[in-house]
Amino acid sequence: MKVSIYLLSSAMLLSHTLYGKSIALDNNNKLITDRVSQEIGVHLRSMADINKDLGASSTKQPIKKGQQTEGLQKVRDKVLFPAWPFYANYFEGSDMLLCTFLATISSQGYKNNGDTANLSHVIFGASDIRVQDILLASKLIDQEKLVGTGVLSTPALVKNNDYLGILAHQPIIFRASLEQYSAQLQYARNFDSNKLTIGVNVPVMIQQQHLCIANDLTQENRQKLQNIQENLDAFGGNNGSGGVISQPANAFPPPVQFVNGVPATFDVGEQNKFFSHYASLEAFVDDLLSRKGMKLKKNDFTVGLGDSTLYVTAKLPLEGIRWALAGVYVQLPTSRATDSSKLWSQPLGVGITGFTQFAGYLSLFWEKYRALNPYMHFSGAFSLSDRRNYRVPVRDVLQGNVFNGKVLPTLLAKDHILFGESFLFDGDFSLPDSTVRGFPDQIHPVRITPGASFFCQAGNIIDGIFTTMDYFDLSYQFQFKGQDTVRPIDNKLPNLVTHVLEKDTSTMSHMVGLQYTYKCTDHFLVELGGLYVFAGRNVPRTFQIALTLEALW
Repeated sequence: MKVSIYLLSSAMLLSHTLYGKSIALDNNNKLITDRVSQEIGVHLRSMADINKDLGASSTKQPIKKGQQTEGLQKVRDKVLFPAWPFYANYFEGSDMLLCTFLATISSQGYKNNGDTANLSHVIFGASDIRVQDILLASKLIDQEKLVGTGVLSTPALVKNNDYLGILAHQPIIFRASLEQYSAQLQYARNFDSNKLTIGVNVPVMIQQQHLCIANDLTQENRQKLQNIQENLDAFGGNNGSGGVISQPANAFPPPVQFVNGVPATFDVGEQNKFFSHYASLEAFVDDLLSRKGMKLKKNDFTVGLGDSTLYVTAKLPLEGIRWALAGVYVQLPTSRATDSSKLWSQPLGVGITGFTQFAGYLSLFWEKYRALNPYMHFSGAFSLSDRRNYRVPVRDVLQGNVFNGKVLPTLLAKDHILFGESFLFDGDFSLPDSTVRGFPDQIHPVRITPGASFFCQAGNIIDGIFTTMDYFDLSYQFQFKGQDTVRPIDNKLPNLVTHVLEKDTSTMSHMVGLQYTYKCTDHFLVELGGLYVFAGRNVPRTFQIALTLEALW
């Protein structure tokens, strides 16, 4: 075809040349003939050069089958990165520097049966908390195991007329929310022709906790407490210092008891006037926590390191799979320890934090078509046990005059339980000081072993959403963790009720993840993604946004 075109053009040029020469014909025919011959020779030599070039090209080796596809595939290898966890990131080149900015918010959680509740349920392991659940004196009064030393001389009178008895079934509704912001710095390097990757991840975290009491006294309990206060005021406002009843006819509560004709001491007085001490239920709970050595911090701001991670990944040569990766990682407890002086002390991090953790994982990626590039990831982890100083419930046992194995000289309750002033033990019992996680009276050393965990992820990449340099990633993620094990360290404390700390620590999460990636240059990528926990058990319902800047070289 090229030869034909060139011959045609040469013929036209030759015709034009001859035509021009004919105009200038003169008697010197020999000169004209020579010049025409020279023009023809030049064109013939040019055609010979063309034929030589065409011959060389015809002897060039043909493109091998798949060679062009392989070249395009090599470009795609540098673009498609599945949204695996950070420790399974695969990359081409020798080094990778990654910075991820995360924002995680949560105000709801999933109970043990999967129902949605406020985040406080996940924190404390209970949504319906009553006063008697966190204060042993209130429960003993409700069960008629305490008696007053004066007018309230029977357990029934104490139950119906002391404010701890009235408030025994008073609900305390907590509202909690959590905001976490972090910058995760990750560096990784490839070895052995990109077959082995070693990396480290260090998170720096900012955490904001909000916790408050969302309710006040019920109308029924408020009216009962007001009636008691009004009767005490009408009676004369005895301050509980040992005064005597001066108006038996108007005394509260009836009946007035006399000892040898003398009215008994009125041991309730000012101390039983609830509204003389507390303006609200929250003020009462604040005092209760203060006596336990805790604070209810409505807003708690914390900055520090999260748990760091070291990982090693190996590339597996499996046929039919674009990438097959296997590796291990170790999580180091570089985050701060929990603070037992706070009612809610959230570790810096998500999931199992504050413990040394080992894990193994497998990642698989199939590259098929533009809209079909599936991948899967599996990992299993276990944590080493560690000693912790936690608030652990203690089971108080009274048998006769023996309290927790010690003979009591008197049965005065004030020396052994909180809010036990002016009460005597009246009947055997075996009860913990708290049945709600986070509210026990005392701190004790225990050994905690977090449950083993399993994580899996299945997703797909759609290539070229808006341009040839971007892609979209959609995945489903599932995580399960077994129940924690808590054991006492001090054998001298056999009455520790550790199952309160173990209750509802087995967790399950169902998540959906979205991520958009744009390849700015051959060495720089930007990723924007989100993760939402849409179902689960004993876990927060979190929403997370992540912006990742990734540099490769």
